[in-house]
Amino acid sequence: MAAHCKHESCGTAEKVWLPYEFEGRNRGLKPHSYCILCGVVKNISSDRAKRMGYYR
Repeated sequence: MAAHCKHESCGTAEKVWLPYEFEGRNRGLKPHSYCILCGVVKNISSDRAKRMGYYR
């Protein structure tokens, strides 16, 4: 198990460019923030559930 980290963002100038997908299709590259302490890249996808009534 990995050690716990408070995750300090790298800021807007130091983002890494990684591929991303939208609706199952490759959409090129997008800047992602990462933690300067442990290196974990922030997930910027919308994998989260939508609230009730979102699609109305």
